[in-house]
Amino acid sequence: MPELDTERTHHLGGKAFFLFLGTRIFWFFGIAAAIFAYWWFVSGWVPFRYLPYFDYSVRLFWLLLAAYVMFGVLRAFLEYHSHRYRFEEEFFHVFRGYINQEEVNVVYQQIQTVTVKRPLLARAVGVAHLYIMMGSGDGESEHLLGLDVKKARLVQRELVARSRKSHETPHRPKYRPVPFEDIDDEA
Repeated sequence: MPELDTERTHHLGGKAFFLFLGTRIFWFFGIAAAIFAYWWFVSGWVPFRYLPYFDYSVRLFWLLLAAYVMFGVLRAFLEYHSHRYRFEEEFFHVFRGYINQEEVNVVYQQIQTVTVKRPLLARAVGVAHLYIMMGSGDGESEHLLGLDVKKARLVQRELVARSRKSHETPHRPKYRPVPFEDIDDEA
């Protein structure tokens, strides 16, 4: 079985872009069908002198739909390139976001379960979602969307192994705690 290189920062697989794109321009087909139906059925009822305005409105709708699609493609591209993850010594580091950047550290000792889920759209694209459930008491979880299926299973195996290892060995901080001195308020 292939090994996962834990010394470098990983990005999502190439198929994840199509997953993000599919979720961003999902409404395109419905809106395109509505514009076509509007043009097909209403064009027979429009008086002849208003036909140029009707054609203008249909072209304007198509232009707005094209702008929506371009925005969806750009957003999917940026979202795809903004997701990264890295294995550190004591935690799993997840980066995401292109405008509002988010960095999450998942401490191995807090990991309860690591689940690989493959909903219908993800299966159609050939990717999986990785959910990391943490035992912080409030049911907090972290996720990585759009991983290649084989890579998701490798990350899952690595996280479970590191979590198991951190539970077996007692946690020793690498810093020396600084004692606080009692301050007397006598003046």
